[in-house]
Amino acid sequence: MEQAYIQAKKVAKMIGISLSSVYRFTREDQTFPKPIRLGQRINLWDVAEIVQWLEERKGMERPRA
Repeated sequence: MEQAYIQAKKVAKMIGISLSSVYRFTREDQTFPKPIRLGQRINLWDVAEIVQWLEERKGMERPRA
């Protein structure tokens, strides 16, 4: 199986968050997939890891207000 990688802008679109939230999640959420750094300004995320993260989040119960 071939791996697919995407840039932060596509990660944001894929999961429905802002671009700044992608970077915030990367810094602050220990469960969020870490990017592969290809250069000073090139970071790529593994699509399979993003999908897995989303699936795990679906199983989490939301706190009630």
